[in-house]
Amino acid sequence: MPDFYTYADQPAAGVPAGQLKYGNPFAPGNPLGNAPIVWPNFTPLYPFQQAPGYAPPESPFISIDRNAGRLPRQLQWSLGLQHELIRGLVIEGAYVGNRGAWWTAPVLCTSCYNSLTLQQVAAAGINTSSASSLALLNTPITSTLVQQQFPNLQIVTLPSGYKVVPSVYSSFPATQTLGQTLRAQPQWDGVPPFLGPPLGTTWYDSFQGKVTKRFSHGLTANYAFTWQKGLINGTGADTSYLTPADPRINNVYDYGINKQLNTLTRPLV
Repeated sequence: MPDFYTYADQPAAGVPAGQLKYGNPFAPGNPLGNAPIVWPNFTPLYPFQQAPGYAPPESPFISIDRNAGRLPRQLQWSLGLQHELIRGLVIEGAYVGNRGAWWTAPVLCTSCYNSLTLQQVAAAGINTSSASSLALLNTPITSTLVQQQFPNLQIVTLPSGYKVVPSVYSSFPATQTLGQTLRAQPQWDGVPPFLGPPLGTTWYDSFQGKVTKRFSHGLTANYAFTWQKGLINGTGADTSYLTPADPRINNVYDYGINKQLNTLTRPLV
């Protein structure tokens, strides 16, 4: 099954990466042999689920959110005043702002982190107020302490080594930690979020001033000044693969607290 990188890549020099005559490469009955993806059941595109709840790594090992194709929205406005002080000398002042929403925010893809929340840990029987109990999360499941508290993770000794019975999934290594068994996808740590959910929001406010002086013989001098502030939440570009200054995330499960300065906006220009 070709992934979208394979489909978009040139098979050879001078050969097109794709042709419109093939239509949607994931449509039912497509000539490429891809399994059909039909809305709304195409989450996540990568990795593909081969069985309910089982999504082995694909190539490339990335994820695409089901709503990643939603177009962003940008609202812009301005209010300006212009005044001629003396003949040939004009000053201008304007407030310019905009608000953006529905931008792709890979760093806000909670499922891609594949991490444990306090609620998940507590539901598994771990006392989140006890340091010794939390330490079990980093303890191999072969440990006596883990086996005593989680007898469902039975360990048997085979000639080739340990095996978990019943296994978390087929061939799950018994040398893994308890925390790994509690992940939503215990077969890996996390998935690189190539195209994340459209949760990115932006704020921009500025004062823009300009002075224009017209001299004789068609000579004109201009001076412009901008005092601006940009804020972002979860987005700095369409994807973190192309973002020169990736947003920092304090808590992916608490969306509001991740609002921060846009490092691509200079305060004074």
